[in-house]
Amino acid sequence: MTSFDARSMKIDASAAASADGTAGKPSAKPADRNESSPIELRLTRSSGKPSSVDKWDQAVARSRDAWLYHRSNIVEFLATSHGQSPIFVECYRSDEMLGGAILTSTQQGWHGLPARRQMRGVAGSMWVSPLVVDGLDAKTSEIVFERLLDECIAVAKSKHCDELALNDCNQSLRCIEDRPQVNRYVVSTDWKHSASYFWLLDLRPDADALWKNVAASQRTQIKNARAKLQVVCGTELQSGREMLIELMGHVHRREGISLADANELSGYWKQIYSTEFGRAFFCMDDGKPCTVAGVARLGKVASYVHAGRTDDAMNGAAALSLWSGIEWAKSVGCEWFDLNSMIPERDRHRIRAVSQFKKRFGGEVIVANGASMDFARATKSTCTFIDAWGAEAKNKLCALAGKGNADPDAVESVDDAATASAVHVSEKVAEPKWEVAWRSPGPTSPDEWDAVVESSRETWLYHLSRLAPLFLPPGADPLTFLELRLDGTLVGGAIFDILRYRWHGLHDQKYLRGQIGPQTVSPFLASNLNEKLVEAAWDRLLDGCMAAARDMGCLDLTLWDAGQSPRTLEDREIVNRYRSMSGWSPLLTHHYFLDLSQDIEALFKNVQSRRRTYIRRAREQFQVVKGREFPGGREAHIELMEAVYRREGKVVVARDRLLQIWDAVYNGEYGEAFFCLEDGKPITFTGISRFRNVASYLHGGRVDETQHGAHALGFWSGVEWAKAAGCRWFDCNAATFEKRGRERMRHISEFKRGFGGSLIQVHGAKRAFRPLARASYEFVDAWGVQCKKWLGKLNPFHR
Repeated sequence: MTSFDARSMKIDASAAASADGTAGKPSAKPADRNESSPIELRLTRSSGKPSSVDKWDQAVARSRDAWLYHRSNIVEFLATSHGQSPIFVECYRSDEMLGGAILTSTQQGWHGLPARRQMRGVAGSMWVSPLVVDGLDAKTSEIVFERLLDECIAVAKSKHCDELALNDCNQSLRCIEDRPQVNRYVVSTDWKHSASYFWLLDLRPDADALWKNVAASQRTQIKNARAKLQVVCGTELQSGREMLIELMGHVHRREGISLADANELSGYWKQIYSTEFGRAFFCMDDGKPCTVAGVARLGKVASYVHAGRTDDAMNGAAALSLWSGIEWAKSVGCEWFDLNSMIPERDRHRIRAVSQFKKRFGGEVIVANGASMDFARATKSTCTFIDAWGAEAKNKLCALAGKGNADPDAVESVDDAATASAVHVSEKVAEPKWEVAWRSPGPTSPDEWDAVVESSRETWLYHLSRLAPLFLPPGADPLTFLELRLDGTLVGGAIFDILRYRWHGLHDQKYLRGQIGPQTVSPFLASNLNEKLVEAAWDRLLDGCMAAARDMGCLDLTLWDAGQSPRTLEDREIVNRYRSMSGWSPLLTHHYFLDLSQDIEALFKNVQSRRRTYIRRAREQFQVVKGREFPGGREAHIELMEAVYRREGKVVVARDRLLQIWDAVYNGEYGEAFFCLEDGKPITFTGISRFRNVASYLHGGRVDETQHGAHALGFWSGVEWAKAAGCRWFDCNAATFEKRGRERMRHISEFKRGFGGSLIQVHGAKRAFRPLARASYEFVDAWGVQCKKWLGKLNPFHR
């Protein structure tokens, strides 16, 4: 039974966001549209099936956001297999469908308590992303996308969902060809970033080039398997469906879990492997199937879906099946082959082995962005609290019964971890002696620490022992320096800045016993460390960070790559190295960076034309001077920064800290300050920091009424100084993309983007140590926020 609910709304396109927003690249622009006229859009909801199957599938075929899993028949089959009832959200202009989204809901269980006890909370959508058809102008595309997001939120709330999760379709052309670094779902601070990683093969080179990209050992195995086995396409076998079910059954028995039941596999065979949308390839050993690889395709993209094998299948048989699928995808005109998710966690040996298997085919790692939104934070915190309590109770019961700790992510002590993984580090180094210790408020030897910082490719200015305290956030405890030593020599470290956790939902200044940290620095290793020792050293360093955080009573541990380090800027590693340990939640931020390898004229041409005009005019009207050349600059920069604080209503950096930064950083060696003067009076201040070949925008301030271009001129003067000082990169600093709730920060990001920089990802990770305490605090915090809202409704004079 299909229900239908239509809604109409009028949107003024002239007030919409600009063309460089979240909508992506339009492929065409209708000539007969007047963009300043209102756009008549109609949103509909339908359960089970779209209101018009033909129009839905036509929209899917026209969209770069969509893939096979968006087609109505595939959605119906998958929803039926998983016991779900999908809701289709559709956006129409007259009778033309411009976009849509699919939401599915799944029950969530209290796995910390009895495994089968279900909660009321549900989450969706889980496996599709909103889609917008091609051929729309950029403004219309953005409006359609925003309306779809708003309608998805409304649907999720109407269905009493605790959470709404949206993700890019990793097989879509928008994700594969555009490679978006910015999470387009983040339109307010209510959304939480997420990211997944998958392997992708570029099928556009010729077959010989593709074959050469395969690892040599894999090529040898495939050749050996091809000499002994026969590859058969599933459409040529009458019993192919039964063979698929049998081979997948072997996987399920080995793993002890059912990845897909017989009915679901039969549905895949009927809907995909026996149609134009896919094929299954079997390796036959004496007429009996020993491996299978299932491949799906739509348009330019094919994807690796299923894999199964018998327990005694020869080495190379699975690789031969998959390679046959790759060859088939190439022959039918596909340009991309998705090897699917990549999971390098060391504690999940089989899954990591699968990722290594995919890696041998020569693919590259691609990021698929996503976001989630919580609707019932107090309810979810309660469930998380009960879940964590149940898990903790299980561990205590196991300990009492003598069965060890039930928590698979339990961390060993530093000494135990060092002993366990030091055996296979290097044949040339016999039993290296690792030492991990933490010191406060400074390292054991500041000179030795700074020498390692200077040599490391993972550090920046705020790792130096004498400068690190200047970058502490307000209210933080004194720094703790963690030192990693190999045979007595310092080879790595990390800096902790501890922020006390508070109940902002109840009383703003009430502190709890729990702590969180670190927030602003990353662990680092010396660059001259033997390659065979790097992995072992990294393991000791992370174990030491966790041990130190536990010892200091931290609730969580947050680690970040240094955004201005050569590793981040030059290596551009897409894979988050903090994902290499289970129990860590990956984090992402973005920075705008300028490549200073170009000459200054080329850099200036990259600046937006409007901003270039502002800078030229400001250069004629104002005088730019360096901070050291301006009498009274030390006090002037304080006054200009305080003007910012008055406008914002908060103090970001204390007055005494600003003075210390002026003395230690803006000295020509580690940075420089620039003032724009009008009639001899400073009206803007720009602070630039520098370390090795990287400069960074650190602070900026201006008087309340400043003419357009004055601040841009100070910023550009900093860029010119960095270029002249021999810097290779200029960090414009963090980018903020939220449209609602953080308008000022978004405007600052647009200001930075106007200088022609490119986005670079900065990776991080978070690890929870006391989930029960964290869940308890979050529950009380959410409850306090809700109480404040209720009091505000009952008593409008309550503050």
